[in-house]
Amino acid sequence: KVGQFPFGAVDVFNFYHPEYLPENFPNRMVGPEFQIFTMPNVIGYLNGMTSSLVYGLGNCGGGFGWSQGTCGGGGSFTFTEAQAGNRDDTIAELDLLLAGGHLGNHSKAVLAYEYDQAAAGQKL
Repeated sequence: KVGQFPFGAVDVFNFYHPEYLPENFPNRMVGPEFQIFTMPNVIGYLNGMTSSLVYGLGNCGGGFGWSQGTCGGGGSFTFTEAQAGNRDDTIAELDLLLAGGHLGNHSKAVLAYEYDQAAAGQKL
């Protein structure tokens, strides 16, 4: 994984010592963050980020999250063209898809106004 975890610090100040001097750095130029910037941590970070692109935020493929199922289960998505409906159906669908059902009355009124102003070929 990344190498930093809650309650995993060696002391109360941080995960690294403030006076840490990496190899090949000029004298008196410190780089405390490089104490935890090790190749295993870099590879773990890259593996976790790559896994999140494929599996989302889960533990599959070395990811950073927790999985509640199996790693191999994949769904299938299909495209469904929107059906022409009336204004209220369209606003209800927009509310669900874009705001999770949390649009306020003012926002719905704005959408209703814009729907009414749209040309016939632009309404769904």
